[in-house]
Amino acid sequence: MIISGGENIFPDEIEAVYQNCPGIRDIAVVGEPNDTWGMVPVAFVVADEPLDTLTFKQYGRDHLAHYKVPKRFIAIDALPVNAGGKVQRVVLRKLL
Repeated sequence: MIISGGENIFPDEIEAVYQNCPGIRDIAVVGEPNDTWGMVPVAFVVADEPLDTLTFKQYGRDHLAHYKVPKRFIAIDALPVNAGGKVQRVVLRKLL
């Protein structure tokens, strides 16, 4: 869970919405420390084409509350997963 400005944000909810976004093959969301909000959501994206962050942000605004839209979209070749196939969010946080 990410707490941003007193609001609870669940990465799974954001990821589920963006799984339906054209051009996104896979996505994982983590919290990034922020001086103003405490934490903000950031998305690591495996995409078919170069990232169009403006399109992704607009897609998020159309389908999520404004505070749940990731503040940054970072391209990554593949999400780090453990032997069980679960995304290793700790590794993604270190990449921030």
